[in-house]
Amino acid sequence: MGELVRATEGEKRILIVEDDASMKVILESLINQVVAKPLLRWAYSKRGAELLLDWSQNQAKTFDLVVCDVNLVGEETGVDLYRQYGMDSTVPFLFLTGAKEQRVQELFKGLKKHPPILSKKNFRPETCIEEIKALLKMDSLDIK
Repeated sequence: MGELVRATEGEKRILIVEDDASMKVILESLINQVVAKPLLRWAYSKRGAELLLDWSQNQAKTFDLVVCDVNLVGEETGVDLYRQYGMDSTVPFLFLTGAKEQRVQELFKGLKKHPPILSKKNFRPETCIEEIKALLKMDSLDIK
């Protein structure tokens, strides 16, 4: 985990939970196309994400968006993280997955709140950008 820096007023705080390091450049590039100077934080495991989410809540500086892999290291899943931090929160989650549809359906089964947007890891960049804009509820004045 890197140094925790407070975002300035109006800056978008985005947590990315992804155990595949090759996705870092792709996701940062896409987010930078949408948000000018985003405050990005990375976690490579559910535990790392929990620490960052707890810290942000304690500082009253919650994340504006969590971009999360469905399958994380070991038995951990991004859906478990969503159940713990996203279901009763105003923080939107965007899930990325390479998992088969049946596996995704199993993981999301029984959720009371409508599951977050899912995007296959071989997503079209334009689709991912539009999903990020929608989840951040950004109008044309906010967008780069």
